[in-house]
Amino acid sequence: MRFHRKIAFRIWLYFSLAISLLFSGMAWYYSNTQRKLIVDARGKELQEFCRTISLGVEISLAIQDFDKLRKAVDYFKQKGGEYDFLLLTQAGPGQTETIFTHLSLDKNFQPQALDSSQYLIRYYHYTSGIMSGRIISGMAKQKIDKQIVTLNRPVYLSALIMFSFSFVLFFFIARSISEPISRAIGNAQLLGQSKFDEFSVNQQTSSNEIGLLEQALLSLRGSLMEQQATNRLLINNLEIEVSKRTRSLNEALDRLTEAQETAKLASFTWSPEKDKWESSENLNGLLGLEKNEKADYRSVNSRVEDSSKKLFASMFSKEKDKESLQTISFNHPVQGISWMNIFCRYIQPVSHDKPGYYSGTIQDVTQQKKAEQELERLSLLATNTTNLVLFTDVNKRILWANDSLIKLTGYTREEIYGKTPRIFQTEKTDPLVIAEINKAIEQKKAVKAEVLNRGKQGNEYWLELYIQPVLNRQGEQIGYMAIEIDITERKANEEKEKQYVADIKKKQEEINTINSNLEGLVREKTLDLEQSMIRLQNSQEELVRKEKMATLGMLVAGIAHEVNTPLGAIKASAENLNYLLKQSIVKLVHGLTQPDLALSLNLLEISRKNPKLSTQQEREASKKIQDFFSKSSTPDAYPFWLPRMLAQMGFQETETIPDELFHMPQERMKTVLGLAQTLGGIDISVGTIENAALRASKIIRALNVYSHSEESAPHLPFDLHDSLNAVADLLSNKFKQGAVFVNNVKPGTMVMGQEDELSQVWTNLINNALQASNNKCKIVVSATALPDGMLSVELENDGPPIPPEIRERIFDEFFTTKKRGEGTGLGLSIVSRIVSRHNGRVFCKSSEGSTIFEVVLPIANG
Repeated sequence: MRFHRKIAFRIWLYFSLAISLLFSGMAWYYSNTQRKLIVDARGKELQEFCRTISLGVEISLAIQDFDKLRKAVDYFKQKGGEYDFLLLTQAGPGQTETIFTHLSLDKNFQPQALDSSQYLIRYYHYTSGIMSGRIISGMAKQKIDKQIVTLNRPVYLSALIMFSFSFVLFFFIARSISEPISRAIGNAQLLGQSKFDEFSVNQQTSSNEIGLLEQALLSLRGSLMEQQATNRLLINNLEIEVSKRTRSLNEALDRLTEAQETAKLASFTWSPEKDKWESSENLNGLLGLEKNEKADYRSVNSRVEDSSKKLFASMFSKEKDKESLQTISFNHPVQGISWMNIFCRYIQPVSHDKPGYYSGTIQDVTQQKKAEQELERLSLLATNTTNLVLFTDVNKRILWANDSLIKLTGYTREEIYGKTPRIFQTEKTDPLVIAEINKAIEQKKAVKAEVLNRGKQGNEYWLELYIQPVLNRQGEQIGYMAIEIDITERKANEEKEKQYVADIKKKQEEINTINSNLEGLVREKTLDLEQSMIRLQNSQEELVRKEKMATLGMLVAGIAHEVNTPLGAIKASAENLNYLLKQSIVKLVHGLTQPDLALSLNLLEISRKNPKLSTQQEREASKKIQDFFSKSSTPDAYPFWLPRMLAQMGFQETETIPDELFHMPQERMKTVLGLAQTLGGIDISVGTIENAALRASKIIRALNVYSHSEESAPHLPFDLHDSLNAVADLLSNKFKQGAVFVNNVKPGTMVMGQEDELSQVWTNLINNALQASNNKCKIVVSATALPDGMLSVELENDGPPIPPEIRERIFDEFFTTKKRGEGTGLGLSIVSRIVSRHNGRVFCKSSEGSTIFEVVLPIANG
């Protein structure tokens, strides 16, 4: 709200409130005074009214003229409803006052529940020789209030008019006073916002204080505009200088960041109270955090290794100016275990109102830690190794030796420290070897040699020396390291070996003489062995063929039964066709007209669409049609055999039967229906022959595929789904005994190979499962494509499991768990050999309730 409006509102508000309170007080006082006067007047009228009634009652009672008493009471009605009720009470000596009679204009008036808060009540006592009591009358206070409102309506209207007039008058007066002040304040605000062009200038500036203020603001505006131009120039110069300083600062920050990255150092601050963590950008890389993962106390703590959790938490204790430096191990997602030196200090600001915070650095010291650990391990290795280790300075003086050297030489460390290794040499030591060692040491090269040394107790021992110069980080030589291996036993063995070699040479000459005689014998035996291998290979191939023929012979009985079944169906259907064509058709067609033949063919087409009914369903359909005929207007027009013939043709309702059938003579009707039935029988017989021939063809094709085998035949694509179904057809007689075969391989799943050979694989695997379960198992075949262009074919059955000790040998040749004479042990070995020839592999997995043979074969491309 603008300033001048605020002032106008405040002046108007207080003044209008004062005027409203004044007129409201006057109206309240006036109306309250009127109310008292009216109530008093009404009370006196009621009192006078009660007194008048009491006089009439007393007179009527005195003369015992109750007619006058009634007239006295009727005086209440003559008032025309000015009063609301009239009560006449009576009370004898020593009795309670009771209502004798009452009158009221309100039918719901209850004198016993009279409330003085709602009525203005007056009464007057009367006495007589007969009875005494009171005359009570009253009027509703609501009527008095309405009278007061009606009388005071002009007063209220005058108060409203005065209030509205004061609002309008004083609003415009306050507006004229405050508007110049508001304009001046607005200009002052524009000066503060540097919006000089939006200044509001009054053309008629007065000479009072407000006018002088506006002139001062205009003058200040000019000065500020000049100052703004000057400041703009200074700002431009300042921006150039700030840009230079910013560039320098960024370069310094880049150098600092580069130095931190080189040193693998990151800084951080953490305020627990605000839960605010700030750190340098390279902290994520040090801890292995993701780029989009926010670094905070929780994420850093999550990387701390479990063994360092307590040590990490102890660093963050709220002790003023406490400094802590610890090496903490972290779990890095790429590098594994990494080590960080964490320096942390708790800082409490001077003002205790501000929360304290932690400040510190995190530096990756993994390489240093690994070097320390490596040095420690090397120290342990050098100390505890069974080999002899010693270190010397550049002058070959011994500085350190391990326990193995002390133990072997018999010297103490005090006796050898500061001495040269010559203390161990003996007159038997080869001087040429010593000279070679000294020459390599002078050239600062590594050297390997074998020397004979002597211990303190005179014990001699052979050593294999490895001497290496030791360099510091600057590449300067600071000494030598020698690793010595005790080869005394090896030297003794070498002497023995020399003797053995001499003996062996002598024996070799003798052996050479014998070998010359053996070569001829070996050639003869080799020729016999090759011929034996050829005979063995031919025997194996013969065994494979015999195994295949044995399996085929085992299936012959079932296959013969499966072939005889469709042949029997074909024979019966052919005989039925012969009878129908020779006997029924000739008799029925003779004498039929063209419309009758058309009707028979129409009935045949309709019956083909009807479902085949069972004997029970035919009886129900015949009875339903008979009931329909019985309810017709001419039930005798339909012969008794008609419902039965219609039901045999598959009719269950009469709606689909052509109407012309029911309007012909019964003999023609029977002939037309008989012809339709006969044609339907021919149709059924032809379909039976087709299905039986297809079934027999499938079995013969499966038998042909299984029996034909040629290893040199090319590998061609074939449909795995059809191949498995063909094998199931061969074994269908066994499946009828309680086994179930489920082929989940999708049609069109093509495999590259010889279909006849792989049919033997499926036959052997399925037949083994049937034999193991006594033809009572469920066999499920499924196929899954593998990423390497192969197809995994799984044959799963729920028969008895294969024990683990047997499972590893089931693919071995001649291994069988069947009784003697029941199996050759070649079935699964043939499976393995055929799959291998197809560049595939076969596995077996078996557990309680599930045995799976997995065969992996190449998928046919395209």
